[in-house]
Amino acid sequence: MAKSVKKAASGSADHSVACAVLSYLLVGIIWYFSDAAMKKNKFVQRHVRQGIVLLGLWIVVMILLGAIPFIGWVLIPVAEILFLILWVLAIIHAATGKDEAMPVLGSLAEKLNI
Repeated sequence: MAKSVKKAASGSADHSVACAVLSYLLVGIIWYFSDAAMKKNKFVQRHVRQGIVLLGLWIVVMILLGAIPFIGWVLIPVAEILFLILWVLAIIHAATGKDEAMPVLGSLAEKLNI
């Protein structure tokens, strides 16, 4: 069962959802590391970790596929579509306030110590 972000009267829930959504666009990662309140928020922390893992995995996969002649070059568009799907799903989860780990990225992200 997915947990949701509880609404706070001060609007901090709105800021945490915004930071979580932006963490998949790199802006939220910068926001997270520059704002002490965001570092204490477990919801934002989960999405920032997943955003870092998604970005890092995308970079590694693109470098590896780009280094493989012909077959790798053909697989790059397929990988891009898969990463786009993961990225959109992650943003939807963050925007709706779902505090749950993504299927594969979540287990990798939990190992990050940020």
